[in-house]
Amino acid sequence: KIAQNIPNRTGRWCIQKESNKVDEEMLELMNRRDLCAISTMFKPPRGKNNATFFPHDPTQKETPIDAGFTQIQIAAPDFDRTEFLVGVRTAFEMIIQAFAEGDRDLLEALLSDEVYGNFVSAMTGREDASETLENTLIRMVSAEPIEAYMDGSVAHVTVKIVSEQINVTRDAEGEVVDGDPDHVSEITDIWTFARDTQIADPNWALVATRSLD
Repeated sequence: KIAQNIPNRTGRWCIQKESNKVDEEMLELMNRRDLCAISTMFKPPRGKNNATFFPHDPTQKETPIDAGFTQIQIAAPDFDRTEFLVGVRTAFEMIIQAFAEGDRDLLEALLSDEVYGNFVSAMTGREDASETLENTLIRMVSAEPIEAYMDGSVAHVTVKIVSEQINVTRDAEGEVVDGDPDHVSEITDIWTFARDTQIADPNWALVATRSLD
């Protein structure tokens, strides 16, 4: 599950006097990049359930995924989209490494029961064949949210994850039976994470996976 780290955030808008001139004190703080001081002077507006709302361009239409994230933040005011995606990147690396190493305890903590069962089945088959999986994550290319919605009290976010990896399966003698240790593959995974917003635990679990490769 992905722990949420909630940072201090400042709203990004222009503070103006009735004369339509930028307040001199604020301008000085902006020029000094003194965001801490700015944040103590002006707070973002809050709405239902104390959720934070930021001004937006009224000419821009809200996309379905933006609407989904808005609903999630209404249900869970501590939700932060940027921090969530940072957590996704961390969880992805931990999960694929734990799968390669057969670390059931770590996977059980990060996955839903159904996904955990699928992972265990694959690991058991590998172990029964006396095979080992070597995984090297070269880099994360991108982690792009493609769907966000609420299902009752449960928030769901689906992320398209593109990474570069080297995956090699070896038999008991160390011979390669699948993959190429000298070839880097670009892999696209579609992972869905979920969290019940009505419980105190702010962690997310991986509840569905599929791959485009």
